[in-house]
Order: sequence, then structure tokens, then C-alpha cells
Amino acid sequence: MNYYQINYDKLQKLYQINFFIIIVGIIFLIFYLVFLAFFTSINQKITCYGFINDGILTIEIENSLSDKIKKGKTLEFNKTKISYQIKDFGEYKIVDNKVWQTVELTIDGKAFNNEVGEVTIYYGKQKVIKYILELFK
Repeated sequence: MNYYQINYDKLQKLYQINFFIIIVGIIFLIFYLVFLAFFTSINQKITCYGFINDGILTIEIENSLSDKIKKGKTLEFNKTKISYQIKDFGEYKIVDNKVWQTVELTIDGKAFNNEVGEVTIYYGKQKVIKYILELFK
């Protein structure tokens, strides 16, 4: 028979994790994140390349994204915010089983002729909580 000596005084002073404080902390963190999601807005974006010729910005985007351009108001061209209006929807191209469309935009702002750059178009501004709920649909 093996006998073990147990120091009961050490066992009484042994530190125990208080799970109640951890659970309450997690609940407060969840409430804070939900509260933050109700007041924070996000934008979806399209990024492509385009070039400017005589104040007209020409870009090529997928056909499914052309409706998103109609709803947008501003874009970034080489990290400069510019407002735009749609001038013309151009021809279609089929590349790798995707339909691409040429779009010409008139821009309000200074730009050089034959300038090529990265175009970012923002659309679909909505609250974070609404965006998250739409992901679960």
C-alpha cells in the first residue's frame, strides 16, 4: 500500500480560476462588438485598371458588376477621390468564360492624358450587422 502525504493547508490556498469572471467578460465583449457593428458602416469595392484620355476614364469590368457602377458616385484613381458619371457602356469581350465590358466614365477632377492607374469604385454602403446577417442567408 502506498501512502501519500497531503498538505491540506496548501490545497486550501491553491489558486482556482474564477470562470464566472471569464464568462461575464466574454458576454461584455460580445455586447460591445454587436454595439459597434450597429454603428459602423462598410463599403464594398471593385478594383480594376483604367486609363484617362481627354477627361474620360475607360475601364473594363465583369458584366455582373456593371450594375454596381450605376449605383456608385465616387471612385479612387491612383489614390485620389474623384466623382464620376457614366458616359457609355462599350463592347463586350469573353475571356476565360467570363464576360467583360468596357465602360467609359466622365470624371470631375484633374488628370493627365494617357494616364494609367488603379481604379477603385465603392458601392453598397451598409451597416456591418446587416452585412453579417446577409452572409447567413
